[in-house]
Amino acid sequence: MTRHLRTLSILLFTILASGCNKTTKPVTAVPVENWSFKFVKSTPHERTDYTQGLAFSDGVFFESTGQYGESKLRKVRLRDGASLNKVNLAREYFGEGLTVVNGRIYQLTWKAGHCFVYDKETFEVVDHFNYAGEGWGLTHDGSQFVMSNGSADLQFLDTATFEVTKRITIHNNGRPQRNLNELEFVDGLIYANIYGFDFIVVIDPAQAAVVAKIDCKKWVERARRLHKRSEVLNGIAHNPASGNFFITGKDWPIMFELALEKSAE
Repeated sequence: MTRHLRTLSILLFTILASGCNKTTKPVTAVPVENWSFKFVKSTPHERTDYTQGLAFSDGVFFESTGQYGESKLRKVRLRDGASLNKVNLAREYFGEGLTVVNGRIYQLTWKAGHCFVYDKETFEVVDHFNYAGEGWGLTHDGSQFVMSNGSADLQFLDTATFEVTKRITIHNNGRPQRNLNELEFVDGLIYANIYGFDFIVVIDPAQAAVVAKIDCKKWVERARRLHKRSEVLNGIAHNPASGNFFITGKDWPIMFELALEKSAE
């Protein structure tokens, strides 16, 4: 071994040794409560709608659906699921999460890095934003957008520019909670679908942690009894007037209106 190589070897060993001495601050596990939903009523949902985003505003739903060549934005009547307005996305876009803020609808796309901004009444595209990475769920916390991308991270974005202002990694019992999907912000907490699972997590963004879990298995099973091709749970909306929540899923024929029951175990 030459002197030069011996020097490099010693340097490499020193770097590795010093790295082994570094410690990573452990994540504190936050207790997770078990909450539940109590049935209020159900209403029809278009069973060919591959639900990606859901919002409730002024007595109607706004829904974003996915799949290339089938993605759309709909304004939906509560009592029967009928379309009051609709716009189809171009074939190259896969619709994702959406939120309604100050008379505008913001709709993400999956891999295109493009957010469409519509006038809430006319569905005319009035603006757009670009973003890096995938878009999954979208909500608004009263001052900023909150966006998921299927990982354990939530991004907070400036409302005027859509630029990322901060990122937090969400933990569940001390471990990263991956597959964060559709989002709904209610009273300081973020309700999130977990892609591929039959439960909703409730996130305290101040702690970057899951503080409650809501088992939705019976609602998923009921949807599948009605339509065997019903896919995963996806879609959370909240009615601030009643305090009730609405949930549905991809290709579900039904939407549930549910009352939240908080109960710690």
